[in-house]
Amino acid sequence: MHISPLLIVILALIGALGAPDIILGVQPAQAQAGKKGGPGALTPLAESAMSPLIDTHAHLDFTRFADYSATLDGLIKTMDDFKVEKTILMPTPQGGIVGQKMHDFPQLLPALQKYPGRIMLMAGPGAFGELYFQKAAAAITDADREVFRLKAEALAQLPIVGFGEIGIVHMSIPIMGPQHPYEAVPADHPLLLMLSDIAASHDLAIDIHFDLVPRDMDLPPQLVNPSAQHPNPSRLTQNQEGLERFLAHNRKTKIVWAHVGGEPLATRTPAVVRDLLTRNPNLYMSFRIQRMRPEIAADALSPQGTLKPDWVRVISDFPDRFVMGTDTFYQDGPQARGGDAVGLANLQRLLAQLPPDVARKVAYSNIAQIYRPTTAAPMPPAVELPGSNSLRNAGKKG
Repeated sequence: MHISPLLIVILALIGALGAPDIILGVQPAQAQAGKKGGPGALTPLAESAMSPLIDTHAHLDFTRFADYSATLDGLIKTMDDFKVEKTILMPTPQGGIVGQKMHDFPQLLPALQKYPGRIMLMAGPGAFGELYFQKAAAAITDADREVFRLKAEALAQLPIVGFGEIGIVHMSIPIMGPQHPYEAVPADHPLLLMLSDIAASHDLAIDIHFDLVPRDMDLPPQLVNPSAQHPNPSRLTQNQEGLERFLAHNRKTKIVWAHVGGEPLATRTPAVVRDLLTRNPNLYMSFRIQRMRPEIAADALSPQGTLKPDWVRVISDFPDRFVMGTDTFYQDGPQARGGDAVGLANLQRLLAQLPPDVARKVAYSNIAQIYRPTTAAPMPPAVELPGSNSLRNAGKKG
């Protein structure tokens, strides 16, 4: 009996990560619903005010949903309600915590198989995140490099459009609860530089989670979370220089820096964004609008939903370098965050306040220039995953 190389790769990844108990058609007990995050709904948008768009950054909330098929159907309905033509689903940043539950391409594959015209996938964090998160750069051996290379090359053969969400620096957010961890690694870690080279060789983008610390600073009071299992340090160390070395390592690698426009550290201001885009031609950014504070320059929208003038200017000056990414965590009930008015409606508000030609690029036209076509790799055969409880307690991040 001949087994295809792709099937071998998938089965190997499943063996390494564990199989979910939430595959299509399997309905274990409903997980506890989470709290709704974000600033709340503004005046509902009329359908005529919405632009077709592509959501480049979303997740399946493996900690909360009970019915995979219903979750996917709800995802498609939300997409239809907000004129989202396609959504890129990806694993959350994983690997920084010893014993952390992991998921990756095998657990997302059913979504691609059920809605191949609407869903695209990224992969990577669950397959090799712990290889760089849990081992210092100076301790990396040739054997570590080879394991990492083999895993990344195997994923690159699958129908993915990039590697992501690759965690590099991830702040713990108190409102997300005690299991939302702090994780950090230097952006110029040798395995991340290797990933950059592999991504470039396969025309794959890299979606990164990187909370920017432009200079040594005290932890902002709003990020102090004594109940966190893996809390933020009280003093944050400058990390921008490592990021710039990562960006410069291979200029053929397209780096999509997630969550601009509303971040916990509020350090990616329009001025910082302008400077980084000017000096790094391979850098792109995806908007997530979940914080809307009038006094914070890094927040793109005001609480009234107005796009701030400095953001209009920087987006208009770099119209080819921005995309939309809600960071929605989809489940078979109300999304824990990112969907509906909290995420998609806010992105629609942002698009409505840009010049029409710029809005079209940011909403969908830039996608073709950044992400590998989904036809670059064949669809893997359907795999019947055995039931297990391996993902029920997985951490939720993004």
